[in-house]
Amino acid sequence: MVLSEVRLLPAVDIDAILAQVSTETVHAIEHAAVVGMVPMHQHMELCDAVFAHLGDDGHTALWRRGAVDILTNGYVQKLFQLTRRLFGATPKGLVQKFDHVYDFSTRGLGHVAVDSVGDDHGRVWLRNWPADQFNMPCFRSGLQGSLWAVIDAFEFDGEVAVLDEDAARGEVMYELRWRARDPASGLATTG
Repeated sequence: MVLSEVRLLPAVDIDAILAQVSTETVHAIEHAAVVGMVPMHQHMELCDAVFAHLGDDGHTALWRRGAVDILTNGYVQKLFQLTRRLFGATPKGLVQKFDHVYDFSTRGLGHVAVDSVGDDHGRVWLRNWPADQFNMPCFRSGLQGSLWAVIDAFEFDGEVAVLDEDAARGEVMYELRWRARDPASGLATTG
């Protein structure tokens, strides 16, 4: 997903990012199966290059766009549609199950805990992430973008804030807030 999103950037950004990534890593990512796992050191090599070039906000936005595409058009679209039918047409149901989503899509990268989920908010904790091996701020940013995508895929407005981060311990606490969009204007309702 990350490489596909990088290739949608302006040529100058693509060149700058890929100049920082080994040919072996690009090849491994290009030839991975749609739902296959790429070794984490190669995944993070690409993500670190994106993070270094686009910055924290740009990296988060790239992950946000890519994850929305996966949920609404990609290989998990049918699962996302089933989730909507089973748990409702708001982000709440998927936020409540985000720990399972994380377990399904990662291996050996700590765990996620979900708490304080209400009709318009939720908290997600990343714990025991191997910060001694990989760039914690980069991963925190990518996961933040993925959480934003949950809100966006349900066509809600909202925000995802980092409330606490301890890079040395591999822990981050995110707070998600969402609100329905006004169908007439496309803007969020306030009440």
